Amino acid sequence: MSQVKVKNDSTVFYPSRTNMIIIALVIVIFSVAAGFMIRNLRVVGEMSFFIYAYVAFLAVAIWMMIMVYFQSRVEFKDAGMLFVRGGSQLFIPYEDMSHFYVRSSGKNKSIGVKLTHKIKPQTRGIADRIFYGWATDYIDLLPYTKLPTQGLFRPKVDPDKVKRTEFGKVLYEYAPHLFVEDEKRK
Repeated sequence: MSQVKVKNDSTVFYPSRTNMIIIALVIVIFSVAAGFMIRNLRVVGEMSFFIYAYVAFLAVAIWMMIMVYFQSRVEFKDAGMLFVRGGSQLFIPYEDMSHFYVRSSGKNKSIGVKLTHKIKPQTRGIADRIFYGWATDYIDLLPYTKLPTQGLFRPKVDPDKVKRTEFGKVLYEYAPHLFVEDEKRK
């Protein structure tokens, strides 16, 4: 479950701590494996590129974990939702949210909100521009909450079950048009 805090007049959702702990454990396991690899390899000349690439991969993984789970949040404000990821801020007015959407990419599925048009976030720094600086017409909500779906092979978000979640209650208060079934999208 995501953490919820109320600060000033807005409700803030943070990513789940369970996911962060799992990712941290995986990174620790890979770091220990890299340490044993470096310790046991006596021939460093031929394998040094792969070892350095592996260490660089671990550094990027740690940076992404810090970025996603320590500097990421969703704030519900009166005018819209503010998504903050590191130095990137994306403000979406509630009127620009079209409907719940399940985006498939092979076996992976991402559940979120489809927007009416592309919105470009405000970014600071080179890394934020590279990872989060592109314009998007879809917002992934999985880091912040689990949206209930119906259907196995072609899942779709169940608006009635979403209303019962803590995230859904707050979202329904500000954007009730997301919970109305539209016959055109079926």
